[in-house]
Formats: sequence, structure tokens, C-alpha cells
Amino acid sequence: LPKSVVFGTSGLGGCMGWMIVHPANTLAVRWNLASMQGKPFNFGAMIRETGWMGLYDGLSAGVLRQVFYAISRFGPEEELHSQRVLCVHDERLVVFAGNHATRGE
Repeated sequence: LPKSVVFGTSGLGGCMGWMIVHPANTLAVRWNLASMQGKPFNFGAMIRETGWMGLYDGLSAGVLRQVFYAISRFGPEEELHSQRVLCVHDERLVVFAGNHATRGE
């Protein structure tokens, strides 16, 4: 596949995934905010107050973030796989290096 297709589908996939995850994330944030304020969380009251579309508040920022994140992560990963820089035999090394990099070792 051409690189533009690989990078484009990576970005599109990230955006579509975020559109599915975002309502659950919004719900979790509102639940946590209510508990931090010492209030009980009521899903029904939230829906009456903001409507179902309230679950999608802030979606544009999340989608924009996914455009850059997904393209910069998944696009190069697919390109490296296609060039055999990353292969199944090197997966342990990549995971090992990634684990040490995230721990600061």
C-alpha cells in the first residue's frame, strides 16, 4: 500500500476508535468529579441536564489529538513492519527496550 494510505488509515482508525471510547471517558470523568465534590453521581440526572449529546462534549479536541497521535504512532509502525525492521523475532527486544525506556532505565 502507498504510504499515504497507511498513514491515512492509521489516523482514521484512531479517530474512529476515539469516537467510540469518548462517551465512556466523559462519563468516567464526570463520575470522578462528582465523587471529588462529595456528591453522588446520577447518570439519569446528567442525561436530563445535558442530553445524550452531552456525552460527546469535547469530542473535537479528542479527535484532533488522535489525528496526530495515531498518525505518528501507527503509521511509522506499519512502515517499519513492512520494511522488516520490526518482525516477530525482534518483538521481545522491542518490548524489553520499551519497558526499560518507560521506567527510565
